[in-house]
Amino acid sequence: MKKILILISALLVAAGTLQAATITQTKTFSGSPNYSSILTFNKFDDAGGTYTLNSIFVSVVLNTAAGASLGIDNDGQNPASGTASFGSNGGITASDVTLLKQNFSTFYGTLVSTSSKQMTLAADDGDSTTFSTSGTDYDALVTSATSVSDNAYLSSAVFDQYKGNGTYTVTYGVNQYLSMGAFSGAQFQGNPVSADGSMSIQYNYTIPEPASASLTALIFVAGFWIRRRFLA
Repeated sequence: MKKILILISALLVAAGTLQAATITQTKTFSGSPNYSSILTFNKFDDAGGTYTLNSIFVSVVLNTAAGASLGIDNDGQNPASGTASFGSNGGITASDVTLLKQNFSTFYGTLVSTSSKQMTLAADDGDSTTFSTSGTDYDALVTSATSVSDNAYLSSAVFDQYKGNGTYTVTYGVNQYLSMGAFSGAQFQGNPVSADGSMSIQYNYTIPEPASASLTALIFVAGFWIRRRFLA
């Protein structure tokens, strides 16, 4: 009898074994800012509570393409010096789900993907209010390919919003980003940037090992046999 009980205890431990699994969904967006993309994700199907959702990991990538240009012509009577930045910035808005991080702040996926250049422009060389691409009062920034990213684990307090058989949407908006620093009295012209990126949502969960169900059934059979053998 004692040996049988030890065997059943060992089977119970084996039956409790869980297998880790991951589902990752990645949605992309692209265009010339300003634009927004509605991204649709599937909810986590927990198979009627059989699967246990352990974590939700969200990540965002924003890329700005090379080749966009920003030209600055100083129309002021004094030289101007500063850093110009040109590119894109983006962020998440959502109404279907809450992007609450583990520290209970909201994950907005706010990213700025830019190229920068330090410029020193002479005082206006006589072109006045006419935009001119020549002379020492003019300089230009041409963007390089840049990429930035952000990520976060979501709080378990919002897991129920992500469970089910349906879908939910989030919107990622991308805008053109321009910072001219100290060149407040200057004119600028350029061609718009092109920006793309992606958003991924990863469900990390556990499911019973395939053998666990068989072990559980065996335990019930063993228990029934013990009852018939020793208690009848």
